[in-house]
Amino acid sequence: MQHRRRHQIIQGLIFTCLLIITACSNDNGKVHQPNSKISSNETDSLETVDTSKSADTSFDSVSQINYIDENGKKQGLWLDTLHETVFIKSHYLNDKLHGLRVKEFGIERHEQYYQNGIKHGLFKQFNTKDNSLTYTGMYHNDSLLWGVFNPDIELNIIPVKGFHTEYGSSQITLYYRSGEKMYSGIVVDSNAYNAIGEHKYFYKSGQLKSIINYDSLTIKKYGTSGNLDFSGTFAEWRSQPLQSKQ
Repeated sequence: MQHRRRHQIIQGLIFTCLLIITACSNDNGKVHQPNSKISSNETDSLETVDTSKSADTSFDSVSQINYIDENGKKQGLWLDTLHETVFIKSHYLNDKLHGLRVKEFGIERHEQYYQNGIKHGLFKQFNTKDNSLTYTGMYHNDSLLWGVFNPDIELNIIPVKGFHTEYGSSQITLYYRSGEKMYSGIVVDSNAYNAIGEHKYFYKSGQLKSIINYDSLTIKKYGTSGNLDFSGTFAEWRSQPLQSKQ
């Protein structure tokens, strides 16, 4: 009886040691359980960052969300919740934000691209009630190159709020939510309208909708069939009935 009891004790000690060894070995690569309403399978936006180092997606599987490597650094896809009201989806490379970061709070959704821990690429702001794109900006090395309120352009063609730019001149390109090109032009910091030359506005079909010339302060507006609906100055355009501007 004593011999059998001793044998059972020894087996229990061996099993306990094996559990401890296994737990220690698993601690080298920790997986923190996510808590977020942003889906890990959510499709990223259409625009990408032109960078020599693309975001590391080697850890972007459901089983490895919120992964910390053996050196204690965040890698791949992370889902976080702050104060139960802010939901964040981020991509990390060696503990630095790298790639798309999505943040949702209240009725706002922000999408920002990062490169090696700094803002670099498109920033987009949405109203989550109707999924409308409300603001677009472009960052370069953590500095905002330009920004514009999308509804302002869509409704007014000549944006009332104007364009924001921090540098001498920047080429801007805006897209509809579905991905089609909406607007293109050059903005500068010194011009009264923050814009120079011809700016072009397109229908979703790709058909040219209008040409806004900030040098001559004139506008040409085209219908969906390509016919010229309006040609005149900014002042004449502003005096037009609202329905004729759509």
